[in-house]
Amino acid sequence: MNPPVVLLSSVDTIDVRMMAFASTGDFEYVPASETDSMLLLAKGKFSLEVKGEATELVAPRIAKIKAGLAHKIIAISDGAVAYTIVSKG
Repeated sequence: MNPPVVLLSSVDTIDVRMMAFASTGDFEYVPASETDSMLLLAKGKFSLEVKGEATELVAPRIAKIKAGLAHKIIAISDGAVAYTIVSKG
């Protein structure tokens, strides 16, 4: 298991993080943010773990992550791609 390739970009008060997961089992831990965020699943299947509970999600999909919740994104398919979108407030 490896971390994904991560690319970061910002526009005004919006931060975008692209995560390209090469293999099933690769994961990224995303720390809690001060504002709500969006997880945009562009390609593949994922397990999203929040507060110890896992939910399977399949792209294309957008999931809202409440402020203050750290989460773990785990690829459950090879070549999966996801984005987190966060406002700096």
